[in-house]
Amino acid sequence: MCSRSASSVAIGGGISAAEALLPAIQAELDWLFERCTVMPTVKPELVRCRYGNDANLIGALKLFFEQNPA
Repeated sequence: MCSRSASSVAIGGGISAAEALLPAIQAELDWLFERCTVMPTVKPELVRCRYGNDANLIGALKLFFEQNPA
């Protein structure tokens, strides 16, 4: 059974640059993979975003240029 209280699993908003956030998320992933046998056997690698908060802006700019060629 893979039940856990929603308050201990839910994380509001997006992943920030806070150093303590990644270990907390990794601990939750480890907990899920240990107890939930229906999940895939390969765990994802959890890392900080290379571009941080600019990732969405970079993606939006790329999409804009793709939709609006010069």
